[in-house]
Amino acid sequence: MYREIRDDDVLQRFWQDERENMPRWIGDGTDARCIDRDGFIEFCHRMWKIYLINDEGLLYIEKHGDIGEIHFSLLRNADAVKMIPDFIDIRNKTLGQVDMICGWTVRQNKGLQRILNACGFNYYGLQMFYGESHGKVLEWRCFSINRRQLYVAKDAKTLLHLAN
Repeated sequence: MYREIRDDDVLQRFWQDERENMPRWIGDGTDARCIDRDGFIEFCHRMWKIYLINDEGLLYIEKHGDIGEIHFSLLRNADAVKMIPDFIDIRNKTLGQVDMICGWTVRQNKGLQRILNACGFNYYGLQMFYGESHGKVLEWRCFSINRRQLYVAKDAKTLLHLAN
């Protein structure tokens, strides 16, 4: 179950959990560990949409023209696999308003890559090198899906329904 939110108290709970529980490579490779509460809330207020999923996950969506860029926050011990049907529903609604959705994940984050693949996102080779952890540069991979891909989906559950 998910709902769109803008509640600063909920956002602060996720900020606090990330500060205390994020893997070292995320803190090393991004500005996430350094951001204070107000900076995080400001980041969230710049988002086009924010969804709270099962009270355990946040899906943030930035809108850049016809492209939606997604970001995830999961509370420690959250079961992201149980959120996949909600991710797919949000994906379908979002693709009714943008042409493509993309999200970046570090190469080592196989769990997030499996979730993105389960939601129909694919890695097409676009990558960037940003940050470092344990003395190694981090390779970030862009996973994406576009509206057209849903029309030719093999699984009927992933088809886009543009009913108004």
